[in-house]
Amino acid sequence: MNKPVLVAAPHTDDEPLGCGCSILKHQAEGDEVRWLKVTTPEEQYVFDAETSASKACRSRSKNQLLAYEAPSETDFDLKPDSGGFRPDYYICIIEHAEKKLKTCLLYVSKCGQFYFPGSSKFLRALRQIRGAQASYEAAEAFMLIKQIND
Repeated sequence: MNKPVLVAAPHTDDEPLGCGCSILKHQAEGDEVRWLKVTTPEEQYVFDAETSASKACRSRSKNQLLAYEAPSETDFDLKPDSGGFRPDYYICIIEHAEKKLKTCLLYVSKCGQFYFPGSSKFLRALRQIRGAQASYEAAEAFMLIKQIND
């Protein structure tokens, strides 16, 4: 059965860098993928709006809420009490990994040297690390915020 999938991004390059392969996987499975591009300097506003909209009293159709890893952002949360990005949900991305790299090359400002979060070397290293954590060859990582099982 096709699932509706909404990808919300506070910056236009976050979703291909963070969950591009998972988006491609959903599309390949025939799921209805939609994007919400938010242009605000405060990522917290986007997160708060998403969690508020996912309340069961507002919409029962939101069965799962995941926060994706955007290395250009999630690595820079310097608040000591935040805990940072702690992945606990992984999606195997082997079949879409190279297509993600080609897509990310469109974001020239994030490419460059190895340490840039959109460089091919960086993205390959990250997918291998996340894959190893999940016993896959390659994976994208998420934090599970909410899960409703029928």
